[in-house]
Amino acid sequence: MIDVEECRACPSNVDVASDHIKCSVPEEPDRLGPNAPAALVSVAHVTCARADARAAALMSVIQPPWLVPLVDETDRFVGFVSSSSLATSTWPSRVAILMRLRDLAFGSSLMIHESATVREALHMMAYRRTRWIAVVDSDGKLQGMLSDIDALSALGAIDRT
Repeated sequence: MIDVEECRACPSNVDVASDHIKCSVPEEPDRLGPNAPAALVSVAHVTCARADARAAALMSVIQPPWLVPLVDETDRFVGFVSSSSLATSTWPSRVAILMRLRDLAFGSSLMIHESATVREALHMMAYRRTRWIAVVDSDGKLQGMLSDIDALSALGAIDRT
């Protein structure tokens, strides 16, 4: 598990509003290769929200841009909600912030089992045209999130320095 700590810049969000933010600093993967389990590369400590919470509650604690996985009362992955999805909602913003996050969610199928390989994760991301997927266990419980950058880093395809 990766602890949340103070850092100067969040690797998953380069446009930050302050000098210091709290973020989960992903461990640098040892170029594990395409057949490594996605769970070894994914960020294990993520901010998630309960699907029944109101959008206003989430917006009051996180500054845009953001992407947050939603979980139900048993920690099973439900989908994602993002600052841009709220902004482009078909509902007026004053109505959207009062809605439950479950009603604003998207991407309920953007998940992969924790034992799936990095290659499979990248294939899914390319096919679904997404940069993030949820990593879940056999019960569908959220175990982490995997970005395309982290997956490509694990392959040695890019250098993060």
